[in-house]
Amino acid sequence: MHLDTKATIGGHPVFIIIRHHTEERLAGTCFRGKSKNLAGNFCRWENGSELFADRSVLSKFLREIQEAFWVGDYTSSICFEFDSAVGWTGTDKREGYRGEDLEEFNPNRRSRALRVKLTSLHVPVPTTRLITFVCEIKEEGEKIVVIVHSVYPGRDIGELRGYITEREHCVFFDWNHPGAPLQ
Repeated sequence: MHLDTKATIGGHPVFIIIRHHTEERLAGTCFRGKSKNLAGNFCRWENGSELFADRSVLSKFLREIQEAFWVGDYTSSICFEFDSAVGWTGTDKREGYRGEDLEEFNPNRRSRALRVKLTSLHVPVPTTRLITFVCEIKEEGEKIVVIVHSVYPGRDIGELRGYITEREHCVFFDWNHPGAPLQ
C-alpha cells in the first residue's frame, strides 16, 4: 500500500508505505475481521488502507511522525490512545495473572516470555484503546517516506529479544485466544 498523505514535513510531502508482505502478515494477526474478538485483532479496521483512511488515525500518526523526524528518530515506535476500544491486545501487564494460568514460550528464536495458557479460556484477552506502529522514516530526495513495519492493538513492548516478561512486566496471549466482549 502506498499512501500520499497530502501532508508535509518541512515542506516535503509525506508518503506512507506498507509493503505487500507486511500487509499479508498483518492480515493473519491484526486484521482478521472486525467481529473476531481474538488477541491482537482490531475491531475498527479491516486492513491498512481502512486504518489510514480514518482521519483520526492519520492525523495522530502524522503528528508523531513529524515529532520523531524533527528529533532525528528515524526508526520509531509510535503508540497513542483512542477514546474507545480499537481491538484486543496481544499482551497485558503481568500483574493480575495467576501463575497456574501462565506458561513459558518463545515469541521467536531470540526471545522468551510468559503467555496465558491456551487452556485458560476463563481468562479473556482484554480490549485496548492503544494502537502501536513500528515504522522507519526516510528522507528520499524531496519526499519523506514512512515505512510501516508493524501495527497492532496494545502497548509497545519493544524488541522481541531476551526475557520479555521480565523486561516489560507483561504476558502474551496466543493469537487465537478469545477476547472479552466489546462494550
